[in-house]
Amino acid sequence: MLRNAFGSYVSPQLMSEIVAGRIRPGLGGKRQRVCILFADIRDFTSRTEFMPPEEVIAMLNRYFTEMTQSVHSHGGTVDKFIGDGMMCFFGAPQPLAQPAQSATAAALDMLRRLEALNARFAEQKIAPIAVGIGLHLGEAVIGHVGSDARHEYTVIGDAVNTAYRVEGLSKALGYPLVISRDVWSELAERGH
Repeated sequence: MLRNAFGSYVSPQLMSEIVAGRIRPGLGGKRQRVCILFADIRDFTSRTEFMPPEEVIAMLNRYFTEMTQSVHSHGGTVDKFIGDGMMCFFGAPQPLAQPAQSATAAALDMLRRLEALNARFAEQKIAPIAVGIGLHLGEAVIGHVGSDARHEYTVIGDAVNTAYRVEGLSKALGYPLVISRDVWSELAERGH
């Protein structure tokens, strides 16, 4: 019953932990090594300035459906949607041996899915979407943040801020995907 009622509000990994009783109500969190992914649509404001809001929502929902599938299929958790952006993390609530590898695989899958989505958009005379994705690996605190009446399961810490800045570099550098040195080090260490 819980899965049916709340399954689309939280990522599958998080829902499994809630149903199993491993994530309990209450504020607080624990320190964990995670890889954080930020993704953002390029020039979204100017692109949608003259679009009816219903069309903007429909386009965003198609985009987020594809991106969310990439994250979930690689063991990630969608933390939140922030306008046209999304924040995700890998390595919590269930630890991953190689969170950077999972996040990188998800990011590459996101770019493949975006290419296919843009082909469908072109058939409908809709301008293609360009994105920037940033990844950073580090320690953060994962848990419930908010109040007793309303809270969310999220990740907090400098690693989140760094991941956000790395995503910002993708626009300045002109690449759709930019990773931090910490992500690179884990991938290189594992021979990827």
